[in-house]
Amino acid sequence: MSEYDRYYRISKYLRSHCLFDHPIRVRRVKMPDDYCGDCELIKGKYLIRINKMLSEEAAIDTLLHEMGHAKAWEKEDEFHGTIWGKEYSKIYRAYEKKFLK
Repeated sequence: MSEYDRYYRISKYLRSHCLFDHPIRVRRVKMPDDYCGDCELIKGKYLIRINKMLSEEAAIDTLLHEMGHAKAWEKEDEFHGTIWGKEYSKIYRAYEKKFLK
């Protein structure tokens, strides 16, 4: 298994099994050391950026967190409120069901 293979499998699975209102792209990119990732809606597509310096486990945690933002923004424009928490937990459960058996 190559480096970040599990991360890429999880990303692909969640993008195809958690339905989003907009297409979603996930990229590992260079970011400041104290920055884990972010999510933006650009030209009708979600772009999730993950700091490429993170360990694979930290990158997976950040991916789940940022996907929670994308789902929450489809319902309401909030940051870390109740809707984000509910959507994050749904994404985490999908991840857990498939990858943490």
